[in-house]
Amino acid sequence: MQSARLSSTLPLLFGSGLVAILDGILQAVNVGPTILAPIVSFNLIGAWAICLIVAILLVSVLRKSIFHQAAFGMGLAIGAMPLLHSLIPFPFSHISFLALLFIVIFVKPIKNPSLMLCGSSSLVFAVFVMASVLMSHNLPKHPTSAPAAASSHKGSDVILISIDTLRADAIYSKQDIGLTLPALKQLRQRSMWADYALSSSNQTLPGHMGMLSGLSATSHGVRSNRDLPDTNLNLAADYFAEAGFQTSAVISNALLSSATGMHRGFANFNDEAIGLARIAILSKDYLASHSWLSMFLQSSRAKRLFRSFYYRHKYQSESIAEHCTDIALAQLDVAYTNEAPLFQFIHFMDPHTNYAPPTTARGVISAQLANQIDKRYLPSSNSEITVTMVRDVQEQIQGGDSASALAATYYHQVYLEEVIEVDRQLQRIITKLDGSGRPYVLLLTADHGEQFAEHGLMDHANSLYEENLRVPFLLSGHNIEPTHIDGVVQLCDVLPTLLDYAGLDYDVDRFDGMAVRGTIAARPHVAVDQKEIAVRDTAGNKWIGTWQANGDFPVGVKLFNFEHGEGENFLNKDKELPDGLSRLIDYYFERDTHATRQANTKTSEAQQSALNAMGYADQEDDR
Repeated sequence: MQSARLSSTLPLLFGSGLVAILDGILQAVNVGPTILAPIVSFNLIGAWAICLIVAILLVSVLRKSIFHQAAFGMGLAIGAMPLLHSLIPFPFSHISFLALLFIVIFVKPIKNPSLMLCGSSSLVFAVFVMASVLMSHNLPKHPTSAPAAASSHKGSDVILISIDTLRADAIYSKQDIGLTLPALKQLRQRSMWADYALSSSNQTLPGHMGMLSGLSATSHGVRSNRDLPDTNLNLAADYFAEAGFQTSAVISNALLSSATGMHRGFANFNDEAIGLARIAILSKDYLASHSWLSMFLQSSRAKRLFRSFYYRHKYQSESIAEHCTDIALAQLDVAYTNEAPLFQFIHFMDPHTNYAPPTTARGVISAQLANQIDKRYLPSSNSEITVTMVRDVQEQIQGGDSASALAATYYHQVYLEEVIEVDRQLQRIITKLDGSGRPYVLLLTADHGEQFAEHGLMDHANSLYEENLRVPFLLSGHNIEPTHIDGVVQLCDVLPTLLDYAGLDYDVDRFDGMAVRGTIAARPHVAVDQKEIAVRDTAGNKWIGTWQANGDFPVGVKLFNFEHGEGENFLNKDKELPDGLSRLIDYYFERDTHATRQANTKTSEAQQSALNAMGYADQEDDR
């Protein structure tokens, strides 16, 4: 019996281990060498778990020598199943696996190697797995720009905080649902603040381009997350670095990394949170199809298992926001050892989907409503609300399902629980800034908003309605009097405002935006994405048109007047465009730079992986 166990188990482990290692190496080519050991180890663990089950069946139940003699071939087949699953669509992958099993068991083209080879090799594999689980692994990193020159400028530090997907109305405490945001409330009380600022987009990359370039949507030429910024355009860090500022950034979205060139100008650029996000990318593009563990476990559970095995030392924080704040505070400590002023950019990924508030915030305002939600719209206990779930709710809303509207409200409350976490981390940053004794200017805003059943839509990147375009704008600091801004701010105002309050000279004509003071003049606004263009005039009219594939003038599909909100489309009533609005549409169309700026660009693999991980891959043609 002892001999039977060894003759079955060791060749099984050896065969499956060989293929699992090969599969891991092939996949690591795409994600970099730093992730090689965890990938191979995770493959081995999954394959060996299956092999041990098979070995028990072979020895204790079947007891047939035909299986013992084919154990090595069976191991190879077991190790190959995840690879087949990733390369061949279901059910052909499973048919291929069964055919391979039949061949190795009954045809026996592959004989078992010696037990000595199987045993010694399996021991080496086991030691490798144990070492990889016990050791600390580094996350993939992106390069940074060259350090800034020595500074002779004396002035305030400049802090820009961008909170991804934060709609303008999300920063206010709401007592009716138990939402309290003390840090944001305190910041607004000491800020020059606007009811909202208008973004140039409904997506991360183009929204930040407007924010960091000072240009309008048609000037900076980035319509969607698939585009790439023009390297000839200077961004905020370039201006501050040229002026001799220290420049630091911590970002948590791969679309703002070196994958898209947004690291330019930063001497200290930390994207460790992108490393965490890249684990999520692996979970979607690799773990879900290349491991037996992921084939049996839910994707979220496989991701947590992978993290706990290999990156637990990186996951001591309960949220990405906390992780980013820890890094930002460390960057501030370094900067404070230097008298030169600082430009610090802090990007929070929360509350972007997936909605996953930490335990300190989860259920604070949503617990009561959760009891009323149809179970098909609820995640499992303490699990995240995925982008797939969000879009399923949208589909059901558009199909007239009454229960889906309540689910949208519940998702909105879970989203706000992520804002609670951001508020907690924001307080840590403000405390650090106040305690430094250095004068500073702080501007808090966002790249775009989010929809929760307005117009029958969820998520973002799928409309140019106001819920997607209105973001917060809070400006506080040295010599800034708290006041409500009279007028509509635009994201292209962010850069000239920061340069102005930093005391730097700049060419006003280089920007479409302007420095924000207590009152800002009424101006037209343009926003774009890959499907539409939205133009609003100073009289309260907003026109939305669809881009034409041949580059011809966009076709108008909606016309709103803000006295009536965005619920009544006047184009359906054959109302003619106001002359001023018609001229504005011509103006923006004639000056659109998208075609020229994107002429020689191509979406990189890293950029595509980020799009896939965040659920944008299938969102280009959903209108």
